[in-house]
Amino acid sequence: MFDRVGNCWAFLGCSLVALGLSAAPVLAQGKSSSGSSPKAALIVLKARDSKVTPQKFGYSATGGGTVTVTQPTPDTILITMSGVVGVGACACGDSHAMLDFVLDQEFEVEFAKGTPQSGRIEIEGRVYGLLRTEGKKGGGTAHMTRAFATVNCGEAIASVTLDPQGTACGNGLAVTSVRGPVAGPVVPGCFHLHQEFGIAATQPKCLLPRKASADFAPPPTLDSRWINNPDPFREANRTNNGFQVTIRLIQDASSPAPAQLALPPAPVNP
Repeated sequence: MFDRVGNCWAFLGCSLVALGLSAAPVLAQGKSSSGSSPKAALIVLKARDSKVTPQKFGYSATGGGTVTVTQPTPDTILITMSGVVGVGACACGDSHAMLDFVLDQEFEVEFAKGTPQSGRIEIEGRVYGLLRTEGKKGGGTAHMTRAFATVNCGEAIASVTLDPQGTACGNGLAVTSVRGPVAGPVVPGCFHLHQEFGIAATQPKCLLPRKASADFAPPPTLDSRWINNPDPFREANRTNNGFQVTIRLIQDASSPAPAQLALPPAPVNP
C-alpha cells in the first residue's frame, strides 16, 4: 500500500515539474507569502525609563497611571499615557490630586542596505479626555496641565506641544486636541524621545457634596463616586482617552538615475 501511495506522489511530482510548477510553496526572497516586501525603514526600540508620580491630599483618589509603548509596524511606534484623578469636598480642608507622567525612550533608526540612507521622522500628538466640576459655588477645578513630546539627537529634531486645558465653577469640558504631524530629517543612528503629560483636580474646603475629576483613561478606571450625578458625559466614547503620540519613520525615495551625457557628433571629413 505504501509503495502504491509513494508511486502516486512521485508521479504527481513529475507531472508538476513537467508543467513547470513546484509541489511545494516557494517564497520570493525578501517577501512574505502574501507578496508584501519587508520594510526598508526600521525603528528599533532600545532602553526605556518611564515614571508616573501620583500626588494626593485630602479627600482624593488617582487611578490608571499607565505608560504603554507599542510598535504596530516596523516603522511606527505608538506611546499612550493614561490616568484619572478625582477629588471631593471635605469640611476639614482643601483636596487635590495629580498625576505626572514622564517617559524617556531610546530608539535606533535603520535603513536596509542598498536603499537610500536618509529620511524623516514624523511625530503627532493627540489628547482625548473629560474634565468635570460640580457646583458654581464652592466648586473645584479640573485641568490637563501639560502634554508634549520631543525627538532629539543632541538637538531637537521634531516636537509637538498641546495647549493646557481646564474648567471650573460647575462646568465640564470634553478635550479633543491634535497637533502634527511635524517632521524632521534623520539618518541611521540613535535617537531619544522625551514625553510628558500631567492632569490635576482640586476642590476647596466645602460643606456641600462637591466633586471634580480629570478623566484621561479608558473605562472603567474612574469610580462612580468621583463622577457628577448626572454625568454630563455619560454618552461619551472614552475608549481612546489619554495622551497618544505616534512616531513614524519615512524613508526618502530613491534618487533618480543620472542622465547620460550625449556624445558630440563625430567630425565629418570633407
